[in-house]
Amino acid sequence: MKIRNEITNIFSTVSDRKMYGEVLRVILKALKSEYGLVGYIDENNDLVCPSLSNGLWEKCKISNKDIVIPRKRWGDIWGQVFDEGKSLYFNNKLHVPKGHLPINRSLFVPLPDKSKCIGMLAVANKETDYTEKDKQFLESVAAYVGPILCARLQRDRQKAKRNQAEESLKDAENRFQTLVEFTQAIIWIYDGKRFLYINPAGEQFTGYDKKKLYSMKPIDIVHPDMRTLALKIEKEMTIGENDFQKQDIKIITENRNIKWLEYKVSIINYNGETTILGSGFDITSRKKTENALKIKKEKLSKQTEHLAELNTALKVLIEHQDNEKQQLKNNIQANIEKLIFPYLEGIEHARLSEKNKTFLTIIRSNLETVFSPFANTLHQNILAFTPTEIKVADLIKQGKSNKEVASFLCVSYDTVSFHRKNIRKKLALTHSKINLRTYLSSLS
Repeated sequence: MKIRNEITNIFSTVSDRKMYGEVLRVILKALKSEYGLVGYIDENNDLVCPSLSNGLWEKCKISNKDIVIPRKRWGDIWGQVFDEGKSLYFNNKLHVPKGHLPINRSLFVPLPDKSKCIGMLAVANKETDYTEKDKQFLESVAAYVGPILCARLQRDRQKAKRNQAEESLKDAENRFQTLVEFTQAIIWIYDGKRFLYINPAGEQFTGYDKKKLYSMKPIDIVHPDMRTLALKIEKEMTIGENDFQKQDIKIITENRNIKWLEYKVSIINYNGETTILGSGFDITSRKKTENALKIKKEKLSKQTEHLAELNTALKVLIEHQDNEKQQLKNNIQANIEKLIFPYLEGIEHARLSEKNKTFLTIIRSNLETVFSPFANTLHQNILAFTPTEIKVADLIKQGKSNKEVASFLCVSYDTVSFHRKNIRKKLALTHSKINLRTYLSSLS
């Protein structure tokens, strides 16, 4: 009973770091043993020995010694204690690793908690043999210590997890704070009355310092043209009616410059209060570019409309000119038929030589073909023809031979052949077998 009271007092008053050593001191004194240890199974299923008997650690010369002993290094005796929950004692010298202190007598007892083994109590090198009574005594101590130690370990593990979670949260908050402070995105928190937070990018964007901003509402920097929209969005967000999407909004900086912000807001809990978290980017340059493109597009559209009007007017003008040309052509043709052909008919009934009759026939034929496709087609090449070549081409079309052409034009046969050759060349018929008269007739 005295031993239990001492151990209870140790668990109640001694810090975690010294607790195991104090418990071991009481056990070693009661069992009159030189060495001992208190160990527990950690979450990795390894044995942790937070307390060894005085001087044991310094005297032990095992290489790579550690207070955490992996399961694979336990050996048969420890394996039976932990896996089978058996208490064992030996009054003979044990085989130990090189560098380990000699163990002449030893006693090993599992630390139980309910139906599982959570650790071990071990003592060694008593001057006399360990007895069944010693084993029962240490088992009673272990049965008392086990549940207390288990509760203490669970508390410590929960505390460690909580501390780890707090450290992780603190680390995450620090990293988030760093990200928010150095990002180019504009980030703010608003509680419906004023800004609770705004990052450096927001200060730079608005031109206001934090002290000034923390006394303002977001609506204070919104352009008057867009304040109705901003208030509507804020109201919908506050009462939870809108899953807010991205929005472009115009603001006025401290220097009265106009800027554009593309932003998105959401509801968050900040320091225990329901607040609005906003984030966005400066899109002023993009808006200027879009506006410039819009102006250019409108200008181009007007120019296109103007060109379309000009094209329509030009089409009407061309049609009008074509009509005037056709009317002029019709008038000339009618005048020739009324004013010239009657006289030609009169001359035809007069006494004329065959040569003059031929000339008269040619004149009538040429007048009739002035407005024919032949005349128009021949006109395309007329600048390339000499006056004589024009006469020769006309007589050939009338079916006259070289000899007859030479007689009509009062030139030699060779001259007509020379002109005939030039005409074919200018009509791209030099290396063609096409008959010249046939080709000239086809033009009409």
